[in-house]
Amino acid sequence: MSDFKTYFNHGNMVGLACDEGLVLATNSRDHLLYHLDDSIFLCAPRSANNRDKILQVCAQVEYITRDLGQTITVDQVQDMLSWKYKDEDSVYTLTAGQDGSGLHIYSLKSSKGSRKVMYAVRGTEEDDILSYLLEHWRQDLKLSEAEQLVRDLLKLNGNDYLDLCVIYKAEEKEFSDGPQMQAIEGFDENGSD
Repeated sequence: MSDFKTYFNHGNMVGLACDEGLVLATNSRDHLLYHLDDSIFLCAPRSANNRDKILQVCAQVEYITRDLGQTITVDQVQDMLSWKYKDEDSVYTLTAGQDGSGLHIYSLKSSKGSRKVMYAVRGTEEDDILSYLLEHWRQDLKLSEAEQLVRDLLKLNGNDYLDLCVIYKAEEKEFSDGPQMQAIEGFDENGSD
């Protein structure tokens, strides 16, 4: 936990799933929300090291989806991110998105890998936010309730900055149009084709 607190100056990020969609947000100007693909977003620190890795993954996702015409899953994007961060000691990112197999939130933690979760919190007030979330989150939240819960969570200690992304659950058929990518073709550790 001490590595995490020295890695971030301040602020928190929250990812939350409900039946109607996903909410991904931060209350820190030290974090950015990245749009990786049509229905895949990432919240990560703004630092140059993080931005370079994420932009390499963005370029690879764009190559696969736009140039090759294949669809990509949230799991595959998360595998790309895990590969990029495999040698990092302090990595704290949240990935949220939807693909043909449903809604996903992933929490990436350096060499420990990532895990799929229904909600995740990262930040300097992680413990306070998590305990509040444990009391108020439920799977059947309406998307508007989930969004309000995230807003409340990120204002627990009076912070007034908020960057928020809402991903509405789409119909399954919207994700079955293109060929599915079976493996991450052309992806190497340098992010080149």
